Amino acid sequence: MVGLAEMVAVPVFEGEDEEELGWIPQSERRIIWAPQSPSVFDLHERKRRGKLELQPNFQRRGVWDNKRRSKFIESILLDVPLPYFYLSEDYTGVQVVVDGQQRLDAVFSYLDNQFTLQDLEVMKELNGKKFEVLDERQQDQIQWLPMNIILIKKGSHEGMKYDVFERLNTGAVQLNPQELRNCINRGEFNDMLIELSENSDFQQICGFSGPHPRMKDVETVLRFFAFSRSYPEYKKPMKRFLDKEMEAQTRLADKDIQSLRSIFTGTVRLARQVLGDSPFRIYETSESGGRWRRSPNIALQDAIMYGFAKRLSQRAQIVR
Repeated sequence: MVGLAEMVAVPVFEGEDEEELGWIPQSERRIIWAPQSPSVFDLHERKRRGKLELQPNFQRRGVWDNKRRSKFIESILLDVPLPYFYLSEDYTGVQVVVDGQQRLDAVFSYLDNQFTLQDLEVMKELNGKKFEVLDERQQDQIQWLPMNIILIKKGSHEGMKYDVFERLNTGAVQLNPQELRNCINRGEFNDMLIELSENSDFQQICGFSGPHPRMKDVETVLRFFAFSRSYPEYKKPMKRFLDKEMEAQTRLADKDIQSLRSIFTGTVRLARQVLGDSPFRIYETSESGGRWRRSPNIALQDAIMYGFAKRLSQRAQIVR
């Protein structure tokens, strides 16, 4: 069993203050950005050549239906002014869409004839039509439309990137910290977090019933790795602690990814075997009796998972 000292070593993190940027040295507080106005056609080409990433892992958790896509195409044809799109350039030079994913996905899908327009209330004559059957003027109006873009370039400080996108996030539903990490820190580590969040043992013990629409499950996996690797260096706030973990793990080698995957799956399997299907719950007492809370306590979960992971690591070293 895990020792009590290990189980309670992780502090409770609820009710933390929001992060300030004072930790960034003044000389490094820089944002390198550039305005761009490429056409829809140009952006579509960038995506086709792998130079523009729409973050499909984010998209699958909340894709617009064809009715909303159709309304966006109609807005373009009606010359409705569109909000800015915000992109982040990663260390490879690939541009990642942070704000505007659904809008770009809608117009790209329509250019590719993947859906027909429906439920239009103004341009009703276009209902049931794909891009390929529009008249030439309408096709040109869509594919040569200039898109107003702000590109945050790769020389910018990562911490400042997060702050900028939090300030400029204009979506109908603002991205939370993990959704931002998913956009900014693309790569094998991020892909692995999403993959592991769907592990059946993890889903069961954490009370998830499938991919969380706002990536809370993915953030929970990230918390596990952050504490497993960097617990002694933990400093408030939690958000910055997790941001640093994403930044540190961005360029992992394949062997390191495999090692992390093995540590995680072994830990959640052990936690379920020892504690059952509903661990990490707190028992509440009252005058009328008591009951177990339905949802896990995240601080308790962090502590127990940290202890199990440490014990598994010690066993592995003994075996070697």
